[in-house]
Amino acid sequence: MKTKTFFMLCLLSGMGLTQLFAQPPVVPDGTKSVSFKFEITVPIWTPLYCNGVLVDNLGGTLKLHHIWHYIDGVDIWCIVKAEGVLTGQHTGEVFIYKEITQRHFHYDNCFLTFHYNAKGDQGNHLTGSMTYDFCNDPNMENLVINKAVCN
Repeated sequence: MKTKTFFMLCLLSGMGLTQLFAQPPVVPDGTKSVSFKFEITVPIWTPLYCNGVLVDNLGGTLKLHHIWHYIDGVDIWCIVKAEGVLTGQHTGEVFIYKEITQRHFHYDNCFLTFHYNAKGDQGNHLTGSMTYDFCNDPNMENLVINKAVCN
């Protein structure tokens, strides 16, 4: 449990640093719909599931590409695309990892849903999606596995 908490803390720290160092530009009130993007590279740890079972924890560095959408100066949604090479802590397998995270600020502000695709150098290919409530579950102890498929 301590290891899981540590990895989740690393994941949240990476996301927090992304928020701290890569803030989107300030959009003034009255602005019409605006989408803009920025990129940052951060260290990250993420769990990897197969059919609902934790099989490994991946670590490494991901390049994050953010897209934020505003209407009249109010942030409505954010999409974060991540990609990079991550290594399994338990297996040592190297994965090409891609992820898309969605956040809708005004109706589910505390929830992040991310969809991932991890293709390993030992033949494993895992896809899925997970949701977590970072307001009430900052250590991701109750991560909801929406889908976890092994190929």
